[in-house]
Amino acid sequence: MAKLIVPLYSRKAREANPYEDDEFLAAFPQGLRPGGLALTQEALDFCQFPPGAFLLDVGCGPGATIQFLSQAGFRVLGFDKSDKLLELASQKGPVQKASFESLPVADQIADGLFCECVLSLAQDKGQVLGELRRVLKPGGFAIISDLLRKTPEIPLKPANFAPPTCAAGAIDYKSLEKLIINAGFKVSYRQNHEKALRSLAASLVWRYGSLERLAMLWPGDAVGCLGGKNLTYGLIVAQRVA
Repeated sequence: MAKLIVPLYSRKAREANPYEDDEFLAAFPQGLRPGGLALTQEALDFCQFPPGAFLLDVGCGPGATIQFLSQAGFRVLGFDKSDKLLELASQKGPVQKASFESLPVADQIADGLFCECVLSLAQDKGQVLGELRRVLKPGGFAIISDLLRKTPEIPLKPANFAPPTCAAGAIDYKSLEKLIINAGFKVSYRQNHEKALRSLAASLVWRYGSLERLAMLWPGDAVGCLGGKNLTYGLIVAQRVA
């Protein structure tokens, strides 16, 4: 694949949502996240949802996971806040516009849900986890994959302006596990996928020619996810406690 040629962006362009960038969406059809659909499949292998199970995709983006789950025989509903991403996702399955702090579905309706590279974007992660628990049936699984800090002592500098980014909102695993337990879950499965993070980082830098040029698309220190030594990527399956 040829490298992308990226112009230098103005501050106004950088304030746009980089996850809606057409070049990014075209370059990463499995979603702009480490591991892609391989991690989605890993979670499915663990959870063993029955055929026809009702699954939610919270922060569905352009709909790669929606399509993947639908083709696997599950009923799926996706949510996102981006009109552009929802338009793309609607071509792959049913979607609704919603924030992950307030999902427009009834209590205890879902057998499972996916929250892939989304939770780190939330300022109040405990609130979001509480909302995820609300919509899950007792014993249901929340599949969370996201950037994590290796140590809490080295904070990442938050972005100076919108939009928020995964790197700026990453926390360490112990802090996340505490939030998960306090929200009424137990951690049933956990895997570190730092290699997937490094692989995506290398692919992005190769496509854009340099880390500096890539940084033109992202605000603040968001590209820290590409070179930050204090970051890793984790897959966590949390089961709702009845």
